[in-house]
Amino acid sequence: MTIKPLRFASVLLRRTFFTDRCLSLAAAISFYAILSFVPFLLLAASLLSHLFSSSDQASQDIIAFVTANLPLSTSAAIELISATVKGKTIFGIVGVIGLLWGSLSIFMELEYDMNRIWRTVELRSSWSAYVVPLLCVPVMILFLLISLALTGLISLAGKGEIPVLHLPLLELPFVGTAISFVVPIIVSTMLFAWIYYLLPSKWNHFKSAFYGALLASILWEISKLVFDYYVSHVSRFLTIYGSFTSIAIMFLWVYCSAFVVLLGAEFGALWHDTITRGKIAKASQ
Repeated sequence: MTIKPLRFASVLLRRTFFTDRCLSLAAAISFYAILSFVPFLLLAASLLSHLFSSSDQASQDIIAFVTANLPLSTSAAIELISATVKGKTIFGIVGVIGLLWGSLSIFMELEYDMNRIWRTVELRSSWSAYVVPLLCVPVMILFLLISLALTGLISLAGKGEIPVLHLPLLELPFVGTAISFVVPIIVSTMLFAWIYYLLPSKWNHFKSAFYGALLASILWEISKLVFDYYVSHVSRFLTIYGSFTSIAIMFLWVYCSAFVVLLGAEFGALWHDTITRGKIAKASQ
């Protein structure tokens, strides 16, 4: 079936903003993602304290990092890190439990959103509705490890020299920019395609999920550049929020990221309806 771009775009916008209300769905995802942020910090601080508790300099570095990146007073940050070092096992347990709960909540919300976007009628049983999102947590960790590994490989490649030109690889014209842009797109496309294909109760057409994931990945990378420029040159966050500027920026970025993920799912679902089943007329319902 031939796709009419204008018709496709109008239905996509109508489904995204009105039928499925993706702006509200993105807010729900952002809420659980932000709740997972503090347990993640506690878990990270606990792991670092296990590694560096015998080093005063390492503790000072951790305190400096927290005070520079969190909207807390210096005394509160020092108290948090000191308590973590003294009770690192307790904070590690709390961090793991909080991170698991937050991650489970995120994927349960994503499962609901994917079922809604992909028009899934048959839902999972009560037990599998919890098991599948729980299994998504280690998969997400695996993707994060892959991303970190690729980042490390890019860094190592940048230190190597081209034999003939005697230049670092990443200093060649456009090479560094291309690698730093393409590699994250590949990783995020894999992640988004997995979310779009496996999270709905009924597995969808993988090609449609892949197209939606590719669009979401490209939009995500572009949005990072636009968001960075906006925060650096245009916005007045510091004037409005004062000491809470960092957390306000983080909230906004998480919300924008969640919306991009949902927009990619909408594109993939509409593509699936249009190409596979030819339901462009019913896609906006």
